[in-house]
Parts: sequence; structure tokens; C-alpha cells
Amino acid sequence: SLFKRVSHAMSVEQRFTSVAAHELRTPLAGIRAQAQVARWARDQDELRDALASVLLGVDKAKLVIEQLIDLAKVESTGSDIEWSNLPNSLSNIYEQVMDELAPMAHARQVELSAEFGEDQIKGLDFAIYMLMRNLIANAILYCPLDGRVEVRTQRQGEVDRKSTRLNSSHAY
Repeated sequence: SLFKRVSHAMSVEQRFTSVAAHELRTPLAGIRAQAQVARWARDQDELRDALASVLLGVDKAKLVIEQLIDLAKVESTGSDIEWSNLPNSLSNIYEQVMDELAPMAHARQVELSAEFGEDQIKGLDFAIYMLMRNLIANAILYCPLDGRVEVRTQRQGEVDRKSTRLNSSHAY
């Protein structure tokens, strides 16, 4: 049993390391390229644009790092946890996410709103938090300046206890 747990832990660590290395290469390469553009800027406008791109790249890298930390948390819970029947309030989780993401939305002048057709959801609280935070952070990061991000939920049909599907759509 001990060898099995150690083997599982090593496998999780190897997967995490592989994903982390892959995911961090792209934003770091972009930040480096924009820093080089800023370094050799010919005028203030070019410098300002390059530095704005560096800051956006840093935000993207920060998001990737947060997602990797979240992945490590989920991987560490293992499969033996019974979490599917724990009740949670979507509006409470949304407020926690907004506490973290409001400065990012403000900086990008993005308007946020939420409407939950049904407030109660069953699941692991930090997993729902991570899902909501990642979806909203990506929406804020990739929507145009002065954009709008709307979060809405609604129940569709009866819940099948054997499989649950999450449908997602987006508009900016």
C-alpha cells in the first residue's frame, strides 16, 4: 500500500512538472520579446506599447502559475475524496473570486456582472472556486479593454448522477 501511494505521488509530481514546464514557456518567451522591444524602443509611444504588452504577459504568466498551483491541489486530493454532495453557494464563491479579480478587471476597465439561475451547487468548494476564477480571469484577460464579462448559470434538464456535463459559451 505504501509503495502504491509513493508511486502515485511520484507520478502526480512528474505530470505536474511536465505541465508546468510546458505551460510557462510561452508566456515567458512573450514577456522576454516585449522587454527586448521596450529596450530598443525608438520613441515614447513604442516604449509605452511594449511595456503594456510586458504587463499583459506578466498577467498571463501569473494566471498560468495560479492554474498550475490549482492543478497541484486537485491532483493532491486523490480519487478517494467524496465531494460530489457537498452544498455550496455560487454567489458566495463568486464574491470570493471578485475579491481576487476586481483589481485586474478595474485595470482593464472590464465591467463584471453575474446572474445565478440557481445559487446552490454540489461539489468541492475549492474546485468550484478554481473553475470560476479561471473562467472569469481568462474572460477578463482576453476581452477587449472597456469590455464586459457576464457570468450566468441555469439548470438544463435533470442531473444524471453518473455523468454531469458543463456547457460553456462566451461572448465579449
